[in-house]
Amino acid sequence: QVIQRTTKDEFARDNLELLKNQINRIAKTIRQLVDFSRPSSYEARPTDVNEIVKEALGMIQYGKKASGVQFHLSLAPVLPKVHVVQDQLVQVFINILMNAIDAMEGEKGDVYITTRKENAVLKIIFEDTGRGIAPQDLRKIFDPFYTTKKPGEGTGLGLWVSYGIMKNFGGDIQVKSELGKGSTFTVLLPCRDSSGEERI
Repeated sequence: QVIQRTTKDEFARDNLELLKNQINRIAKTIRQLVDFSRPSSYEARPTDVNEIVKEALGMIQYGKKASGVQFHLSLAPVLPKVHVVQDQLVQVFINILMNAIDAMEGEKGDVYITTRKENAVLKIIFEDTGRGIAPQDLRKIFDPFYTTKKPGEGTGLGLWVSYGIMKNFGGDIQVKSELGKGSTFTVLLPCRDSSGEERI
């Protein structure tokens, strides 16, 4: 950044910008690894899942990549609160939403977000109309560093980290997809408080 500010050579400035972008990408990868490997210092607290969905959506829906995507919310009016680390749950939802946007490959499409309670489980369902995932890739999407995106566009850590977060909450992420027809990611959270008792 210092050299960029002091040089007037366009060739040097272009290459320095390229270097800076790659350094930022490496730094992001390292941060994700560190965040996942160390115990979280955040505090779990009773959380309204619908509010977390709205917060995550608010962070990504006005980005350039999302300009052709329509988001459809169908949130259950009454849901029990779940005991989670709010920032981490936002991170999970943002990652799934960004993957859905990327699956549109710059074309127009739709993302449907649904919340509901089934027995003692909250379901947060993200359904997109993107390119879908091939069967051979579907088995590997939660593996670290595995990505189907072009070089430089994905680290292959987002879903791996998200899956680890959900397991720490006692939850899960399930995926269904068909190539050319879109994908459905279902986040499962137990409706239990900090004492382990079911909340109705």
